Amino acid sequence: MIEIKIKKQIGNFNLDVNVKSQNKILGILGESGSGKTMILKCIAGLIDPDEGYIKFNNEYYDSSKSFSMKTENRKVGYMFQSYALFPNMTAEKNIYFVCKDKKKTKELLKKVGLYEKKDLFPKNLSGGQKQRLAMARMLSINPEVILLDESFSALDSVLRDEMEKFIKDLITNYDIPTILVSHNKEEVYRFSEDVLVIKNGHIEDLGSKEEVFFNPKNKYSAKLVGFDIFLSQEEKKDFEFKKKPGPNIAIKSKNIKLKEGSNFIIESKEEDLEGYFYNVKNKDTKKTFRIKSNLDLKIGFKINIEVTSFVNISL
Repeated sequence: MIEIKIKKQIGNFNLDVNVKSQNKILGILGESGSGKTMILKCIAGLIDPDEGYIKFNNEYYDSSKSFSMKTENRKVGYMFQSYALFPNMTAEKNIYFVCKDKKKTKELLKKVGLYEKKDLFPKNLSGGQKQRLAMARMLSINPEVILLDESFSALDSVLRDEMEKFIKDLITNYDIPTILVSHNKEEVYRFSEDVLVIKNGHIEDLGSKEEVFFNPKNKYSAKLVGFDIFLSQEEKKDFEFKKKPGPNIAIKSKNIKLKEGSNFIIESKEEDLEGYFYNVKNKDTKKTFRIKSNLDLKIGFKINIEVTSFVNISL
């Protein structure tokens, strides 16, 4: 169980979140400066909230009791983007320095596939090996919660996918509640069970990843999870729909069909690896929409737009 209800004001920034998650892995998705990392720092005890509570297996903070567990007593595994390994220590010593247990150190090195690299320093390890070492060091303290702060962003795409699966399997095996902070929607979807969307310190959306990714509540949340076309009541009148839409809707470009017609005209075109981006103008409202399609159409071509799937949202 993850329970976080905290408020914290720093300057003009006000963090105010209330999260309860029964699942083991919570993803926090938001733009830079939205408050994602501040939440992790409050959990780790690096920042004290102004009020509220933080609970996992144990209570870490409760303003109603004037209680805040000391940082060093919180069993929090915090993986920074840089991994924060000790550069002057070998892989083996990086773990032993934290847990002071030779047997556990050996077991964890084997668990993450680094026993043969135990005498190497971090500078001699690859990016993936550094991340495995950082994970092993975190697990050595028997953490009650693991915090991953943009932990995969420095890796190339192939290694990122590999490490996501490797670390998720480890977390599942050890049965440890985990919070992943990221601005990468694909990463959050693959890794998480529940998802929190945050904007300017406040919750915009919260639910299972299926709820948030496929039925977002508002435009901000929809945009972050991949919807790229937003239509108000007036704007959607010249679009064609498979079913009746609500007042305001969000659409993914992959869920539209372009066909010959008269409601829109193609004004410009850009080629993309997976198709083309078109700026199309509505003949009545003169509003321009940016739409992606794999069809190769000419500038000036007149089209109709059919929407095969959408979600109703608040704009």
